[in-house]
Amino acid sequence: MRNKKAVLLGSLICLVILSAILSLSYGKGLFAVWRGFLESDGFGLILKKIRLPRTVIAFLVGGSLGMCGVVLQSILQNRWLIRTPSVYRGEHPSG
Repeated sequence: MRNKKAVLLGSLICLVILSAILSLSYGKGLFAVWRGFLESDGFGLILKKIRLPRTVIAFLVGGSLGMCGVVLQSILQNRWLIRTPSVYRGEHPSG
């Protein structure tokens, strides 16, 4: 069970990194992004001053919205959400 969680967490981290790289390379290509980190003018300037901060802020805002949802659910103690059986955890409704 613990190994499954580690694999899931690792794959989610890889997906986040992949989506960040794809977000930075939109319209230019992957090679231009790697070259852009080394340059100080042209696309490198746009990458460092506009695209990278925008991508970082987007991931921070998404994470904070997710955390706000968790806190809101724990404060309100949504009974429907807690008592709903989960097929993924192997729980089945008794009927």
